[in-house]
Amino acid sequence: MDTTYGNRIPPSYRWAVTMLVLVPLAFLGWAAAAGLVSPTSAFLVMLLGVGFVAAYWKAGTTVSIRGGVIHLRLFPLWGTRVRFEQIQTVAVEPIAPLGREWGNRGSLRRDGEIFVDAGHSTTCLAVYLLDGSVIRLGMSSPEHAHALVATLSTKVQP
Repeated sequence: MDTTYGNRIPPSYRWAVTMLVLVPLAFLGWAAAAGLVSPTSAFLVMLLGVGFVAAYWKAGTTVSIRGGVIHLRLFPLWGTRVRFEQIQTVAVEPIAPLGREWGNRGSLRRDGEIFVDAGHSTTCLAVYLLDGSVIRLGMSSPEHAHALVATLSTKVQP
């Protein structure tokens, strides 16, 4: 299975952040060209800004299967690998949105369950582990989540 996105940060947010970062960087480039600031410093700041925007555009929840392991990620903040032998079941569940753009609610270590999302998902892919932990990943739609569960169910034998 190739890497598939569960949910992405909404495009309106991605464009807004892009403009909030790149417009000041354009002025910084102008200031460097006019000799008002050091070109080396301006280049480094511009490089960091463009890297941040690129990471933000790529951000989202992802699911991939490689060699008997499911990789669950919220790029670039969080990620975990779960071996098939550790999984009890996978399911699609309704969930309350985070109430913010992206991030997590809960902790696997502290609470035994975590919900990670990019966007305002009301559906999640729930991975129930044999140790009682639950990992929930925000999904863009129930149909997308059900397709992922169908794919995962053929690979994971409870």
